[in-house]
Amino acid sequence: GYRWRKEEVEALLNDLLQYKEECNEDYCLQPVVVKARTDGAFEVVDGQQRLTTLYIINKIVNKVISGQRNLPSYSIEYATRPGSAEFLEHIQDIAHVDVESMDNPDFYYMALAARTVECWMENNVQLLQRMVFWGRAATHAKVIWYEVQFADDAAHGSIELFRKINIGKIPLTNAELVKGLLISRTPAGKEEERRNIASEWDRMENQLQDDDLWYFLTDRKSRQQYLTRIDLILDIWYAQQPQPSAQRRDDAYAVFNYLYRNMPSDEDAGGNAAERWLQAMWKGCKGIFANLDFWFKDHETYHLLGYLISRRKERREVNELLSLYAKLSACDKSDMKETLREEIGRTLGIREGIPAEDALNRVADLIYDDGIKVRNVLLLFNLLTIVEGRSSIMRFPFKLYEEEHWDLEHIHATAGGPPTDDEIRELDEHMRTMTDVLPAGDTTGGFVGDGGMQHMNDRRKSFMKGVLGLLKESDAESDICDQVENFIDEDDFSEGNTKQFWDQHSEQIGKNMLEQDGIANLTLLNSSVNRGYGNVSFLTKREWISNADRSTLFIPPATKNVFMKYYTKDPDDFTCWGETDRQGYLHGGSGIIEVLRRYLEPLSDDAMNADRNGNEEG
Repeated sequence: GYRWRKEEVEALLNDLLQYKEECNEDYCLQPVVVKARTDGAFEVVDGQQRLTTLYIINKIVNKVISGQRNLPSYSIEYATRPGSAEFLEHIQDIAHVDVESMDNPDFYYMALAARTVECWMENNVQLLQRMVFWGRAATHAKVIWYEVQFADDAAHGSIELFRKINIGKIPLTNAELVKGLLISRTPAGKEEERRNIASEWDRMENQLQDDDLWYFLTDRKSRQQYLTRIDLILDIWYAQQPQPSAQRRDDAYAVFNYLYRNMPSDEDAGGNAAERWLQAMWKGCKGIFANLDFWFKDHETYHLLGYLISRRKERREVNELLSLYAKLSACDKSDMKETLREEIGRTLGIREGIPAEDALNRVADLIYDDGIKVRNVLLLFNLLTIVEGRSSIMRFPFKLYEEEHWDLEHIHATAGGPPTDDEIRELDEHMRTMTDVLPAGDTTGGFVGDGGMQHMNDRRKSFMKGVLGLLKESDAESDICDQVENFIDEDDFSEGNTKQFWDQHSEQIGKNMLEQDGIANLTLLNSSVNRGYGNVSFLTKREWISNADRSTLFIPPATKNVFMKYYTKDPDDFTCWGETDRQGYLHGGSGIIEVLRRYLEPLSDDAMNADRNGNEEG
């Protein structure tokens, strides 16, 4: 059926108008594939949409010129939809019809196309010039006429050929259309300029194929809309234009359409106004890419802007970079730091009238159920940890962060109870397979093969020692502490005996345990490491983190610091993550709150001047 929309009809009319005004060459409407019939007519194998649209334009043009009702030079019949041919024959008389009420899809789209042609004519071609416009278009608009013959059944052959022509057809992208416009509007005599545009374009697209750069610039949602990566640069340019007509999510060809509709006529300024306008546009795009490339290479900007782009949002938003670019590109180095500081502060709830201290207090009160907020705080904490280590050459891999699933991991979790034999065996094997650090059957460093009963008992013993440590840290009732301590002293950590003890005392243990869901007991960990972790001890997790870090897996720096107890002053107990550890992690000099506080404090005037001077010298 006929399915062209307003956008396709207007695009064809705009092209025909441009060729009328500027070209003497033929305008090619691409192939029309047909098969000659014995009655002198042609069966259309491919090209129905264009032929129907041209027919509609012809009918509307003849209507608006002194009421003529001349038929186009061809007629169309629809073998399976005879009513469509009759409707099309009277298409010029649908002005009074409510298009939206039409149930027949052919009628709806044909009527919509006719309305579109009428409106376009009124806005683009003076009444007395419409026949001139259409006469020139009819003279110069050509198709590649391709007649085929089938040795087998005609209907079957036509269907098969149509499928071969159309299956897997990839539409032109916005970027390809813009590139074609840039090159085609460069005069034929300036071949060097054409080659330069093509070369610069390809270099830019090739650099954007670097996933480290691409994942730094885009979030998961925005990446899905880009078939061609240079479209991001075009979108940033487009977002800075006065009153852009549509957003990319509404119009896949928004940038091209904006250029096409706003391009000045060469009659305005010595015959090259369009060329100069497009050159300025391309110069702006190159400047945008240069800025993005610099931000990618600058250690601090990379991590801070990367946070703003990669952080999880509670609602669907446009790519953060599109809204930030204009603000950031106008800054020098020190002003940019301050702008990033303000933008990041807003993500933590710091706004006018809300002091940073209040936001930091809210951070300290976050719990597991706060989900996205906790995840963003921990991501920022990891990034600031890297930024503060100025001598470090480490760069946070946003590609891994975006590609892998990340969990909020309880640093020390006891809710599930002591691990069973099967859980220990499965998890050890999973870690061995994932990290490929140790061979199968090696029980060194926490991995276990087919046996290892003592290893399993040791895991449960470590778990129970961690429980005892947490109970003592929380000033639990002496009775439950004594019960757990006596159980440990009995030294029978078989699966059945440990489960029996836990079933009997778990409720009392839970009531006396340290808070499990606060941010001081949470860290970021990719799900491949975290899978099934649940109820193993802190010590076991520490061993696994160490092994994973020695492999090719990425462990966020703050997560590694947690399990190495770098936030704890003089750690002496690695069986649990106790109150002292949690206070160091949350409020210590290198902990979450203090690292955020140091970053969120506005730069002093001396520091800003130093930054400016350094930037000018650079």
